Amino acid sequence: LNNMNKYAGRKLKLDNKVYKSEMATNNTNMALAYLLKSYNRFYGDVDDTVDVYTQQCSKLISAKDLATMACVFAKGGVHPYTKKRLLNKNASEFVYRSLRGEGLYEYSGRWDTDVGCVSAKSGVGGGIFIILKGIGGIGIVSPPLDKIGNSVRGIKAGKIIANKILKLTNKRTMFCPN
Repeated sequence: LNNMNKYAGRKLKLDNKVYKSEMATNNTNMALAYLLKSYNRFYGDVDDTVDVYTQQCSKLISAKDLATMACVFAKGGVHPYTKKRLLNKNASEFVYRSLRGEGLYEYSGRWDTDVGCVSAKSGVGGGIFIILKGIGGIGIVSPPLDKIGNSVRGIKAGKIIANKILKLTNKRTMFCPN
């Protein structure tokens, strides 16, 4: 939770209504966590960890916050305003690569085809942050969600904006892994 505040550059507030709703319907997350725990692949207390995850999903966040957070990863772990290093370059790269394959759930592969080497992460509140590695970040907040769990308008707008930026900067393939 503190990392989210650091990445956004401000103290983010919890939306208690969303938090309570998510906690009341997080049976799948709890089941998956306990399944992982049964295989010694969950490395913390299940209840506490799922609670913190649910709090993260329930933060009140703006498009500017999302863009700032994405920018931290785009700049290799350095905050765009404070210039402070918030995580090392390897950790930043790990997040970037993980989100490329999983950040938009089942839509991640299609996103990669439509936009290219641009990582994105969606949230239950209708937010999407997009990491343009070496360039910057885009933040979009626009409910409602599609059946997969991504912002309908956020996906459409994100594709258009990311592609325009990549075209303008001529960086479409510069940062794609070999």
